[in-house]
Amino acid sequence: MKSTLSLLALLVLLLGGGTLAAAPGDPAPDAPAAQPTDGGQDGEHAITILLPELEKRLGKLEGIDTASTQDLAGALSVARGYQKLGLYEEASKWYERLEHLNGAELFADAIFNGRLAMAVGSGDADSLRAIILQGGPNVADPDATLLTRAFTEVGRRGDWNQVGELVKTSLSLYGDKVPADLLYLQGRALRRQNRLAEAVLHFERQLNAMKVPDAVHPSVLSQKGRFLRAAADCSFLMNDQLRARGLYQRLAVEGEPNEREWGRFQIAQMDMLANDYPRAERVFRAIAADSLGTLAELWAAPLAQHCAEMQAQSKYYVSSSPRLSAKAGVN
Repeated sequence: MKSTLSLLALLVLLLGGGTLAAAPGDPAPDAPAAQPTDGGQDGEHAITILLPELEKRLGKLEGIDTASTQDLAGALSVARGYQKLGLYEEASKWYERLEHLNGAELFADAIFNGRLAMAVGSGDADSLRAIILQGGPNVADPDATLLTRAFTEVGRRGDWNQVGELVKTSLSLYGDKVPADLLYLQGRALRRQNRLAEAVLHFERQLNAMKVPDAVHPSVLSQKGRFLRAAADCSFLMNDQLRARGLYQRLAVEGEPNEREWGRFQIAQMDMLANDYPRAERVFRAIAADSLGTLAELWAAPLAQHCAEMQAQSKYYVSSSPRLSAKAGVN
């Protein structure tokens, strides 16, 4: 039975977004890539109204004079119009055309994020790297959420080493203050490659950096529990029980409510796997009582009952064996 429960404990961690994703405090699966179904009418309107006149005006300007802000904005609207219609090839042509107009640096962020949005669902690491290297240096505010989603899609297709490389490439876009999503994904890529020790060190570096709030991106401070959990889970998978317990104890105090619940749950699991059934039962029952009617109760209540049964079984074996009874002081 113990080996089965040990396997269960590992499955809870390893199947993050799969069958056991309903474990207490487990992170929600990443949102699917956006599909180009919304805004179709707006896209058609932009193309129908703007395209004929723009074709005339921009044909005279490309590579010669600085286009007016109005013409640049018009070209951007056409590119976005094709993008909303899902006509990515045409959209890419217009983004490229806009890039080659004098004065286009005013729209560098819009061009970069537009191209990135089209690449989110592709899972093509080379295309993503090209977008970052070509457009990134001129971008003031690259969309970290889009980058994270695009890189995650590469990982979903099985190449987490490429995810790590892509994250490294993108870090230069942010200077010293990198958004939390990218830093977390960097550690996640290490974990998915089974480089657990490196992942723990990475997450702990981010936790240490938070001690100087002005030195990190604001989003990092708001996700402290996420990094604590990641460091603890990787330590647990490495069987570094002392480190994992310390991190889960911090999580149970410093995390958000669902993260605190996960910290308590994992500490109880560690007690159960160490045969400390009385302590584990107390914590599991407390979690179940605090989470009536939720998935957390469905997880904790049966484990509390299991711990109670194991205690009773242990007492029976002790009482039925004279030698064990003498050791335990049972009359």
